[in-house]
Amino acid sequence: HTSGIGSEEDSLESCYRLVPKPVKKVSYGEWVMNEGQVMRFSGSFVSGPGKPPVNDIDAGRSFVVSFYLEDHSLAVFETPVPNSGIPGGKYLERRQVKKSHGSKVWLRARDLYVGAVLEV
Repeated sequence: HTSGIGSEEDSLESCYRLVPKPVKKVSYGEWVMNEGQVMRFSGSFVSGPGKPPVNDIDAGRSFVVSFYLEDHSLAVFETPVPNSGIPGGKYLERRQVKKSHGSKVWLRARDLYVGAVLEV
């Protein structure tokens, strides 16, 4: 998915059929039950096995990770730090995110907990 228009499923559907069918979204009952409910966490960069170490500038950056239960989407905002040279603001726009790069499984509420490591 490289066009930036629509979701990955929308792009795949246009490859499968001449007249694409609408992609199945979150069920209406689930959407109504979770409407307006958001899980919020604070986050930062971490280094791990097979990953490069976090440099000093990035180590001080803090983020607010918001997971919207109504449509299983994720948004990440960076809290601005005065005189840091990094403006802060929107880091990842609200959208559905896969668990890791190359994965076919979408991130769900059960994957988010205190201490969880996310690849975004």
